[in-house]
Amino acid sequence: MLNELAEEVRRKNRTLNQWEQYYGRDRLASCPTHIQFPTGTRCNLRCSFCTERGGPGAVHYQYHDLSFDDFSRIIADPQWQKALVSVGTIALYGWGEPLFNKEYEAIADSLLCSFPGIRISISTNGVLFDEGWAEKFVSHDTGDINVSLNAATPATFLRLTGSDQFRRVVDNVRALIKLRRDWGSVNPAITLSFVATTENVRELPAFVELAAGLQVDSVIVQDIMTLNERTAALSLANAPELARSMFALARDRARERGIQLAFISFETHGEEYFPSTAEMSDQAAGEPQVAPPAALQPGLPGIHHGERLSTGLPGDLERRRVPAHEEHHQQRRPSRRLRRLPPQGWLGLRGRRGTA
Repeated sequence: MLNELAEEVRRKNRTLNQWEQYYGRDRLASCPTHIQFPTGTRCNLRCSFCTERGGPGAVHYQYHDLSFDDFSRIIADPQWQKALVSVGTIALYGWGEPLFNKEYEAIADSLLCSFPGIRISISTNGVLFDEGWAEKFVSHDTGDINVSLNAATPATFLRLTGSDQFRRVVDNVRALIKLRRDWGSVNPAITLSFVATTENVRELPAFVELAAGLQVDSVIVQDIMTLNERTAALSLANAPELARSMFALARDRARERGIQLAFISFETHGEEYFPSTAEMSDQAAGEPQVAPPAALQPGLPGIHHGERLSTGLPGDLERRRVPAHEEHHQQRRPSRRLRRLPPQGWLGLRGRRGTA
């Protein structure tokens, strides 16, 4: 009964949010439909395309994990309680590896117990995602999991991450897929992601083949963020023709194998080398037309977009506008409109649709 009531609250909030987006409301009465809650910045790998994890440069970032006590204190706020009762999905991860946080399980269990029906989304490098974690996610029949693998071979994985755990990660994904199949469930949704650089882009078609062989649901190709001189040197802006050719081969391979392929760019470069998902699909490019909420269109699936609320760092509220696709399949350029927040933390709300 409690689960049914919780789901009804989330459904009504989602419908209200869709109406507000449809009518272009700037001030929303609905609560966020998606929340991102960073749980730490420490990591067990040292990826070449990430921030420095060792040496003098690492001191600048002051890597740390969110404790369960701090988490409990934050969500005790009445505004957080209201949001978590209404939210559909909480992205429970941040810049680091979430499972490297020794108190992550307590945080996740607290959410699942206190807020029935909430979906947990996680992005992990997969090294620590063992059978115990797989059973937790599958048994709750909820959420989605992105495994940041970034390579199709052990040698490239070692070169990118400094770790020889490629086969362990692949085995963990394979075990998760098998467990989900044994349970007869479609949840959690499982994605493999690939940060495309000059060091690994030639493996992208093989990466798509690997993902299809594992029977994951989708592949995300992500542009590198230019964080420093090292990551700038790895950018495919330095090899645009190579990038375009590998992206085209990966697209063709995905079509052959029937696996969904998406592209995410942070648009940090001037070179027009990184495509959008629409540009690499069979659909015509351009912004889709605004449609009424799914409630007005019988038989259509619900629209999984709306506001996103993030916490963990002091700062400003940022409103982003997104198309009506699932969150992990599309990313849009953030709007520049900013407002100040109350002192609960850093909140990034995604509001109504449009073009940035």
